[in-house]
Amino acid sequence: MDGPVSASREPPPDRETAFILTAEAQSVNREHAREHARRRRCLHRMRWRYALPIAGLAMFAVTTYASIRMNRHRKSSRYFYWSAIRLDSDPLSRRVPEAKPCAKQAAGCIAWDSEFIIITPGPLPFLLMLSALPAFAIGRAIVAGLGRLGLSQVSSFMVSMPLLLFAWYYFAGWLADRHRSKKARRG
Repeated sequence: MDGPVSASREPPPDRETAFILTAEAQSVNREHAREHARRRRCLHRMRWRYALPIAGLAMFAVTTYASIRMNRHRKSSRYFYWSAIRLDSDPLSRRVPEAKPCAKQAAGCIAWDSEFIIITPGPLPFLLMLSALPAFAIGRAIVAGLGRLGLSQVSSFMVSMPLLLFAWYYFAGWLADRHRSKKARRG
C-alpha cells in the first residue's frame, strides 16, 4: 500500500502548494512591475519640471555667495556687483555723498571713484545668465523700474530674480517634459 504512486492519483500536496505559490508570486511580480512602470513614467514625466528650477536656484545662490564675498573687499558700499551686473543701493542719491580724499588737501591732488569696474563673469554666472536670458531681461526691467521709484536695486534684484528664475526654469522643464511625453507616445 505504501508502494509507488500511480499516475491516476492527484499530485502530492506539496507540489500543488508550490504551484499555487508560484502563480501568486507571478501575479505579485506582475503587479509590482506595473506599479514600477507607472512610477517610472510619472517620474520620467515630471523630472525636468522640478530639476531645472532647483539647479537654477542653486546656481543663483552660488553666484550670489561669490558676489557677496567679492563685494566685502570694496570700500564703496553704494554699488553691489552681482557677478558682472552693477546694482545701485541708492539709485536716487538720497544719502549724503562720502567725503572725497582730496577735499582737505592741496589743489594738486587727484581724486577718483571706482564706481565702474570691469568684471568678467565666471563660467557658472555666464551659464546662468545665458540659459535664463528671458528671466534676466524681465528682471532688468523690474530692477530699473523700481530703481526709478527710489527702491534699492540690490534688494529688488535679490527678491525678483529667484522668483523669475524659478518661473523660467519651471517653464523650460515643463516644455522638456511635454516634448518627452509626446515623443514617447509617438514611438
